[in-house]
Amino acid sequence: MKATLLALAALAATAQAFKDTSPFLMVSSSPLPKLESSTGGLGLSKEVVQSTKDILSRCSSDLYVIFSQPEMAIQDIAFSPFLKSMVEQKKAGNPGVVMREVLGFNGAESMDLVRYIQQKCGAAFSQSLEGNGEEKSVVLKEFPALSGKGEEREVLVGDHDAALQKELQQLPRGKTYTLLFLSTAPPSSLPASPSPMEKEAEKSKSKEKSIIYQPDFDNDAVHMDLKRNLAPPRGDGPFSDQRPLFEQYQFFNPGLFMGLLVGLILIAILSVGISAIGSLRVSYAAFEKEMGPAAQKKAQ
Repeated sequence: MKATLLALAALAATAQAFKDTSPFLMVSSSPLPKLESSTGGLGLSKEVVQSTKDILSRCSSDLYVIFSQPEMAIQDIAFSPFLKSMVEQKKAGNPGVVMREVLGFNGAESMDLVRYIQQKCGAAFSQSLEGNGEEKSVVLKEFPALSGKGEEREVLVGDHDAALQKELQQLPRGKTYTLLFLSTAPPSSLPASPSPMEKEAEKSKSKEKSIIYQPDFDNDAVHMDLKRNLAPPRGDGPFSDQRPLFEQYQFFNPGLFMGLLVGLILIAILSVGISAIGSLRVSYAAFEKEMGPAAQKKAQ
């Protein structure tokens, strides 16, 4: 019982952790490679930052613009026209757009990337998107943290989106650019705005219960194969990893090779033992009854 409670607590903590995610966006005037991640569609902060640095190390742009937005959740994208348009471009296969759902951003990643671009590409720090006359420049724009909930939060997300688009209108023409949008997840005590799909799902939840037939048995554990799978399909979200299966997961890992090697050794030992037992030879005379004088003496 205690082990079951501990397992349920661990699963609940894991589910809550995956809720504390935030959007990450990279847009460039040139094609971008995919961000590597060991967790499929969800990116861990350290992996995303390292993959971003690997992309930025090519120094292929003249202008680098980093936008920092604290306390923004994935659901807030529904009320940001700019981010929604980037999601549509990513789905359409635009090679210049990379978008991920990130877990673990704390706000210090923006300055870390600014310092990396300065050291690696020799870019000069600038306050405006027009630059300061240098060949390469990096700009950091920080927005206030999002707050509130419901309609108040939706309006605030829209205002920040309008300010973001106003900044992007100042991008100089004739220069190659790379835009980075980093955000941190809102605190657990501050729920994010529900998306329109979630609102619609809540409205139709009562209707679905009366429409969808779900068989009811006395022993549900025995008839789980007859239950309908009502879970939403996986891999349809904007942040789902579209890479092939063998690129997302490592199938031939060291543990598998060790198991195969030990299995071959055990099979070899078993075959030697079976062949040794099969090679035993006993003459038929060993089972015949002795009829000579020696046998008569033993009988006396």
